[in-house]
Amino acid sequence: MNDLSPEDLRELLEYDPLTGRFRWKKRDIRWFTTARAMRAFNTQFAGEPALTADDGNGYRHGQILMRNYKAHRVAWAHYHGKWPTGQIDHIKGSEKGDGISNLRDVPHLKNAQNQKRSSANTSGVTGISFHKASGRFNATITVGGKKKSLGYFDNLEDAARARKSAEAEHGFHPNHGRTPESIEGEES
Repeated sequence: MNDLSPEDLRELLEYDPLTGRFRWKKRDIRWFTTARAMRAFNTQFAGEPALTADDGNGYRHGQILMRNYKAHRVAWAHYHGKWPTGQIDHIKGSEKGDGISNLRDVPHLKNAQNQKRSSANTSGVTGISFHKASGRFNATITVGGKKKSLGYFDNLEDAARARKSAEAEHGFHPNHGRTPESIEGEES
């Protein structure tokens, strides 16, 4: 799936591991069919920002040699010299923070343990909903793809404590459940 080697990425792109930003490097003739195409590319793009498009979900991406790549996966390969084997988790929860200290290569289920709180959440706490029929708060957690009830509670604070305890027990990342608003503007 990853046509380019990390060595090719390093030849084509500069990567700043602190900011997570990319810039196009000047390319030699081997990347082009004509010298004119090489000169045109280098005049227009060398030194310019790369992989800056937003996919609509907050992830940066762009084309490299006519193939679309997500910036966080390219950052991992560029820095570590190998493509990630799992999903790239943005540790701080911000999809735009492609600095290497904000990225980790994890399996899908581990990545799901570091999700921001859904904008559809009405209780203010991930995994907690108000059960109208009983007038109590229902706490749940999903582990290994299976939803587990943590019980019903008379108040939100007790339900939240049960949820946080279950998150710790199952190895959820401490950032799990952060609000989308609390991570806006984070860049690294």
